[in-house]
Amino acid sequence: MKKRKIGPEEVLLCVMMSFLIVLMFIQVVFRYCLGRSITWSEEVSRLLFVWSVFLGIDLAAKYNRHIRVTFQLKLFAKPVQKGITIFAYFIWFAFSLILSIVAIEFVITMFKFPYFSQTLHINLAYAYVIVPLGFSLVTLRVTRLLVEQILGRGDALESDQPVGL
Repeated sequence: MKKRKIGPEEVLLCVMMSFLIVLMFIQVVFRYCLGRSITWSEEVSRLLFVWSVFLGIDLAAKYNRHIRVTFQLKLFAKPVQKGITIFAYFIWFAFSLILSIVAIEFVITMFKFPYFSQTLHINLAYAYVIVPLGFSLVTLRVTRLLVEQILGRGDALESDQPVGL
C-alpha cells in the first residue's frame, strides 16, 4: 500500500474536529458537573461543525468518495459507463459552479450589510465564507475528475482512495 500525502485541508479538518470534540466535552463537564455554562461554546461548535462539513465535501470530492449509486452503471458497456459518468460529472460541475457564484454574491452582501452573531459578536460573513470557498474547491476537484474521465484516466466505478481514508 502506497503512502498518501496529507493535504492542508485534511490537517485543518482534523484540527477543527478535534477542537470541536474537546470544546463540546468541556461544555458538558461545565454544565453537568460544575453547574455552569460556557456561553460562547455552542456558537463556536456550530461554526466549527459547518466549516468541517464544507471542508469534508471538498475532501470527498478530492478523493472521489462521494456517495453515489453505481449498480446501474454495471449494466452498461464501458463506453456507455464513461459517457454517463462524464454527464454526471458535468452536472455536478455546473451545480458547484452555480452555488459558488451565488454564495460569493451572498457573502459580498453580508459584508456590505453586516449581521453579527449573538454571542461572539463577529460579522457572520466570516462564518459564511466557507460556503463559496467549499464549493469553489469542489468545482476545482470535479473539474479534475471530469478531465480525467474525458482523457480516459479515470474509471467510472473506482475512487482514488480505499474506504478507510
